[in-house]
Amino acid sequence: MNFFKKLLADKSYGFYVTIALSVLAVITAIIYNVVYGGSRDYNLFANICLYLCLIPLVLAFIKPASKISHYVLYGLVLLAFLGYVMGIYLYVSEVFVGIDEHEFSARFILCTILFTITLVCGTANCFFKQAKEEIADEQE
Repeated sequence: MNFFKKLLADKSYGFYVTIALSVLAVITAIIYNVVYGGSRDYNLFANICLYLCLIPLVLAFIKPASKISHYVLYGLVLLAFLGYVMGIYLYVSEVFVGIDEHEFSARFILCTILFTITLVCGTANCFFKQAKEEIADEQE
């Protein structure tokens, strides 16, 4: 128990957002793989970037690397989002043009919402304080 108290002693709200966002990115990767895996709209690069979001999760617990973990996470989430957009570009263009009377499917909407949430939260997390000592330095 003391180990966890010592590990989390100087962490701020940004640290917890980084952890939660890393877990959300991996959940998004699993859902994206299950829903789109093997289809022409699937982008392997986007899925790999989301799975690599486990690296910032580990970096957040390492003292010197915790200062950049949220930036690494944002970069990976941004690359995953761009890969996702590349993967679904043809599908979206077919829906807009009206080829084969397509409509936006539930799987498209689900994955788009998940990717967008991870991107927006990742962007906001870049501005959050990751350690309490950063807050103390600002108040002086």
